[in-house]
Amino acid sequence: MVKAAFGLRFACVIALFSAAGLHAGDLAAYRVGDTAGENIITPMALDVIDADATAARKAAEALKTPAIFRSYPDASITNAMAGELQAAFAATQSNFLAALKANFPAVPLDGDTIASAQFAGFLAAFNGKSKSFPVSAKLAASWAAGGAGLDTENQFIAALLQMTHRAIRADDLPDGFAVGDTLMLVPVNSANEKVTLADAEQRGKLITQNNMTTLSRLQMLFRRNFSDDEQAVARSLSVFLKPNCAPDANLTQQARDRDVRQLVVVDHYDAGQVIVQRGATIDLKIKTALDALNEKLMPDQLNRQIAAAREQVQQQQLQIQREQDAAAQAGSQAQREHAAALELQNQAQKIRTRNEWLVVALAVVSVVSVAAIFFVWQLSRLRRKNDLLPARVGHPNTIQTELAPQLAQVIKEALVNELAAQRHELLSAQQCAAAEIADLVRRLDRLQAPMHERLQIYETQIQKLEKELAVRTEENRELLQMKIEMIRHQLESERARGRVDFTN
Repeated sequence: MVKAAFGLRFACVIALFSAAGLHAGDLAAYRVGDTAGENIITPMALDVIDADATAARKAAEALKTPAIFRSYPDASITNAMAGELQAAFAATQSNFLAALKANFPAVPLDGDTIASAQFAGFLAAFNGKSKSFPVSAKLAASWAAGGAGLDTENQFIAALLQMTHRAIRADDLPDGFAVGDTLMLVPVNSANEKVTLADAEQRGKLITQNNMTTLSRLQMLFRRNFSDDEQAVARSLSVFLKPNCAPDANLTQQARDRDVRQLVVVDHYDAGQVIVQRGATIDLKIKTALDALNEKLMPDQLNRQIAAAREQVQQQQLQIQREQDAAAQAGSQAQREHAAALELQNQAQKIRTRNEWLVVALAVVSVVSVAAIFFVWQLSRLRRKNDLLPARVGHPNTIQTELAPQLAQVIKEALVNELAAQRHELLSAQQCAAAEIADLVRRLDRLQAPMHERLQIYETQIQKLEKELAVRTEENRELLQMKIEMIRHQLESERARGRVDFTN
């Protein structure tokens, strides 16, 4: 089971490494601007997302989502306008009275002086110097007569406040911010208040685009309420108008992205339909279709590659199994020869033990022979002392005296011959054992040499792949790692087959 799983992983590695040579890979090789070398026909139904059309469709649909504007409190806007107008009005009044005192000896002026040409010339000169806020003839007469001109000031403030009943925005919008037919006004207390999209949609108010006006258009509408003689004053007053709402580009983008996220424009190709004609230029739309077709075709190509790789792995596994069986047989033969060598050594030891016993026996026989000779010699001396006694032919003692030396010599020669034969047999056995052991060592050396070469090759491949792994991208790193593990697995198998156990 482990071998089968490893073989499948190896097959996947080979298939992935071979993917660059597939026909589907030719489709991925096309780039925008290339020329198609042949008609490319899809063999299956294909749906391809048109990126340009999808972007255009999303942009059009996004305008249907209301643009979100922050709406500031009316009081803060009106108070700011009124305050600025009052400050400008007071400054202009102060400047006017100072100039009036410098040109007329008695202030306030009477009616005839105010109606005189001198006063008219003074007013024209003053307005020429104070263009930011020109003074009308009515207001100048009031100030010259000693009045405060509060009616005129209140009239100006009322005219400004009358224009703030509608939504007012600045003329310029953020880049990429488009306004559709509907808008959403979200009331806030300040420009820095944090508002989420959910909060905006909960408390926001929808209005049409016609109910919001730009600041420049509002100033133009404001000036229409004044006569031609008062246009200079109207222009000065219109400067105090302020926007009361501001676009929130971030919330608007969030809302529109959410609403158009699922929108796509798909180009459908039927099976057998031509995607690109030979000689046509590859544009972005065709390139997208070719990439989609490549993704469709790639699994079939990979399946065929994996099947071929799996068959190759099976053949390699069979070869490895045969090599393992041969190595096992060689190991068994080596063990049998080792056992035979041990048996020879045991036999040699037995021979040495038997020879030792024979030496002991020879020594005993020699001692007995010497003792017998000594006994016969002593007996002969006793017989010579008894020379006076008549000789008795055929006496048993006389026979023993004559045969004893010969018997001892025969026994000694037999023992020596036996020892020589045993020594010759021992030497022959030792020579045979030494020759067999030397032959066994030579065969083991011949068996180990190919294994050592294969181990060296595997180690070299592992080092090469590890170097290649260091420079490959993250996409191919896992594939190389799987191949390294496969080679390491074979390396361990070779090492396991190379260990011959001599312990048994």
